[in-house]
This record gives sequence, structure tokens and C-alpha cells, in this order.
Amino acid sequence: MRLRTRAHTLALTLGALCAAPAAAQPALATATPPRTPAAIAAAAAVAEWTGVYRVEARNRGEMVPMRIVVERLGDGMGATLLVDNSATALDKVRNEGGEFRAVITTSAGRGDLVLRATAGVVAGTLTVGKTTWTVTGERTG
Repeated sequence: MRLRTRAHTLALTLGALCAAPAAAQPALATATPPRTPAAIAAAAAVAEWTGVYRVEARNRGEMVPMRIVVERLGDGMGATLLVDNSATALDKVRNEGGEFRAVITTSAGRGDLVLRATAGVVAGTLTVGKTTWTVTGERTG
């Protein structure tokens, strides 16, 4: 019985503390510097490409369906290429002059992916060695 009384007292005490108004605390200074026009433009460029893209790469009658997932990472971008049952991280992901550019490492060597967007549709190329694939698709998310 004594344990129950202590638990009841503790519950009442905690309830009273939660119900009591909190003492005013001084505002904390933030370490975030004001955003410059260049930082705002860079964030807009990242947001322009963030999303999921359903694309197809075509070369001489071959067609490979792919998904490209582009996400914001700090002030930059990161991207993953999904093909069949595998995922590959893209390197050097950037928005350069309104174009999405990235580097991919494949079994055939290093590849360069360049995409341009117009009205929800993306088109570009994936060049690996001397082979160039035409990439077309759409933003789905």
C-alpha cells in the first residue's frame, strides 16, 4: 500500500510540474548566417532536380528501363540509379547550367550522365567509353 501511495504522489508531482507555466528563457542566438543570393540560387538549382525519374536508355535497339532518385544532401545533391535489382550511387552529381550531370561507374568503365528537363520530360545521354545511350523519360515524384 505504501508503494502505491508513493507512486500516486509522484504522479501528482509530475502532473503539477507539467501544468505549471514554464519560466521564460532567453532567446538563443542562432549560428546560421543570413542566406546570400548565391546560396538561394544554389538551393533553387538543387530543388529543380530533386525527385524520382522513370527513364529508358536506348542504344541500337536495346532498351534498359531505369529509375533515378535525386535527393538533396546539404547544399548539394546525391543520386542513385536503379536498374533491374541493383542500385548504383552516382558521383559528382550537380546542376550545371540547368542540366543534371553525374558520373557513374559501370562494368564497362566510367560513364557520364547528362539530362535536360522540359515540361516534366527529361532527355539526355549516358556515355560510357565510346558508347552513347539516349536517355528519355519523365519525372514521377
